[in-house]
Amino acid sequence: MTKYQNKHWNFEITLPWGWRGPGFFGRLMGGERNPTITGPGKAELKLAIGPILPEPSVHEMQRNLQVIANRHDHPIQEIDSIDVMGKQHATMLYQVPFEFPWSLRVAHQFKNYHLVFDGIEYVVTTNIGIVPRMGLPSIAATNPVAFHQMKEQAEKAVGGAVALIKGTERFYQIYYGWGDYDDIDQTLKPNLT
Repeated sequence: MTKYQNKHWNFEITLPWGWRGPGFFGRLMGGERNPTITGPGKAELKLAIGPILPEPSVHEMQRNLQVIANRHDHPIQEIDSIDVMGKQHATMLYQVPFEFPWSLRVAHQFKNYHLVFDGIEYVVTTNIGIVPRMGLPSIAATNPVAFHQMKEQAEKAVGGAVALIKGTERFYQIYYGWGDYDDIDQTLKPNLT
């Protein structure tokens, strides 16, 4: 484990080995104000940090998350809360659908955390991976077997097995699990002295 400390917003977060905060050029370009913390592969935490007054309740923030997701047509899988430093904070697990060749219906899956401490909001966006799009019959977004069902549907759509379609399996992937992201976000400690 390693610690990332942000002097601009005066907080730290404990990261698993292999994760790192913004590099030299990232910090030079203002990466300390809204840092991106990268992990193995495409795993990352993108933070947007700023003041928020008055502080919303967890229920108010959950409602705000739902309104934002609905405005952008992002299917919501779960709106929940997480305990960080003895306080409940709003979370949302959602998808950003996109069209892919061969009629594959996939989506980027994200989890947002809205952590609020002493008038400062830490919005953490995590990229879980590329998954089957919600709403497809008999396909659960978290079921690894689902891709094979999706691939069979795509093969039928183009008239049989195509070598390129077999290679599309690499597009269905989990970068980092949301439970693992939960573990990282629960280590955020604001107001370092």
